[in-house]
Amino acid sequence: MKSWIKITGGAVLSLGLAAGIAMADSHGKRGGKMFDKLDANSDGKITQEEVAAAKEARFAKVDADGDGFVTQEEMTAHMMARHEERMKKMFERQDGDGDGKLAVSEFGGHGEKMFEMMDADGDGAVTKEEAKAAREKMRAHHGKGPHGPGAGE
Repeated sequence: MKSWIKITGGAVLSLGLAAGIAMADSHGKRGGKMFDKLDANSDGKITQEEVAAAKEARFAKVDADGDGFVTQEEMTAHMMARHEERMKKMFERQDGDGDGKLAVSEFGGHGEKMFEMMDADGDGAVTKEEAKAAREKMRAHHGKGPHGPGAGE
């Protein structure tokens, strides 16, 4: 059982780094930040040594007791903390007036903008075809193309 947890934890960390490298090659703001984070010596290249150092740093963050192993409890605690931080940021972005509460007008973020973007003909309604076209446009914009995850849904 413990070796399964170690393998799973290692796989999660490795996949995170692999995704980071893939994102680092993208053209978005987030991809540029990831590239800069991995490119420790700022030479414009990511080496295997830099990837290994990033992996070790991420592992150390998860290995709360510093014993050189990540337990399921440590992994869960780390992932929950990241989730809580993201939720806090999302709440703060939606709380337009900063009062610590979300009114119905603040709740849900960019729903109105998204609806307007999907309503291609501006008739106040989104058809299945308009929704599909908007989804494909977003996938293409984010580099997933028409055959990416969830295509054809």
